Amino acid sequence: MTDKAAGATADDASSVRWGGGVLVAYLGLIVAFLLLLFRHFEAAPLWAKLIMLWVGCILAGRLEAILHWTTHFPVFRSPALNMAHRLCFCVLPLPAIWYRYLHFHHHRFNNGDADTTTTLVRDAAAHASIWAYLRLALRELHVLQFFREMKARHQVECIASLVLTLVLAAVLALLDWRAAVLFWLPVTWVGSTLMVAVYNYTDHVPGVPADPYRYATYVPLDSRYRRFLSALDLHNISTHLTHHRAPGIYWTELPRRQAAWEADYRDHGAPVSVALNSAILFNPIAFVRMLFFVNSTRNRLMSGHIDASPNVPAPG
Repeated sequence: MTDKAAGATADDASSVRWGGGVLVAYLGLIVAFLLLLFRHFEAAPLWAKLIMLWVGCILAGRLEAILHWTTHFPVFRSPALNMAHRLCFCVLPLPAIWYRYLHFHHHRFNNGDADTTTTLVRDAAAHASIWAYLRLALRELHVLQFFREMKARHQVECIASLVLTLVLAAVLALLDWRAAVLFWLPVTWVGSTLMVAVYNYTDHVPGVPADPYRYATYVPLDSRYRRFLSALDLHNISTHLTHHRAPGIYWTELPRRQAAWEADYRDHGAPVSVALNSAILFNPIAFVRMLFFVNSTRNRLMSGHIDASPNVPAPG
């Protein structure tokens, strides 16, 4: 899994340079905003603290969208710079190099039963409930499983990242232990893990893991609003099926590739995601509605109903 191999098929050099700059800038902006929220958390009234916690969790979860694309397409040509860039994700509890192994494992098995992150109930033709899946996400992190699979240099990087995460938390605790305990740790350690699990779930539910057109979800980018939300999310949610089918396509080019395939998606009943909504814009009501909707329809395709988009609410 070399840096060169991970991004070898991204053939548009200008898109790669522009896209890589976006990934670096987006990471910096989110981390800076999380630190800003941390700085003002203690002085904020209770209602503002609750808003800051919610916004912080959403932002910390969006860091995975950035990490996802840097995993497939490292930003720099230098392996040393790419390692330094991965270490910048130390605000998250699990190392970026660990995520890399986990994510390539996910692509290998496409949410099937052998996939560590599968949404399926083991040995059953059904998806787990969203609530069971979130509990599992906190309980089974599979850190040692992928650590043992790493090359020696990646194991060193993994340990270094974990140390940096602990050092950062300790420094923030020295600056303001209340904000560290009540904001930073709940947001970056717990909230981010749950948010990543939520979106991994909605990326594949409803869906049929064995079906090449239905093992992941997508969103038709047929309105300005959807294209706007997709851009905020770096096209992670809206093009997930397309990304699984063509993981070598650079993230900035995925909407165009998906548009060329959408007729086939409709013909084959590809499932439409309900996650590209105002939850990305910090609307908790839309987020909760999305959770209940996807949970109630999680086995619709598994039970043989191939219509992929009945009663799907419009983003919002």
